[in-house]
Amino acid sequence: MLIRIAGLTEAVRRTIYLWPGNLIHAIVVVVGIVFLLGGVNLLSHTGDNRDR
Repeated sequence: MLIRIAGLTEAVRRTIYLWPGNLIHAIVVVVGIVFLLGGVNLLSHTGDNRDR
């Protein structure tokens, strides 16, 4: 299990070193997930306001 994780991190490091664009892509994905979660929270809040 640990060997697999180490292999994954090594592969990730190599990809980041070889392709800086992948790092940007990862950041975009993280921002997108955060944005989606924030949007869900906003929708649930507006729903609460409508119920009141």
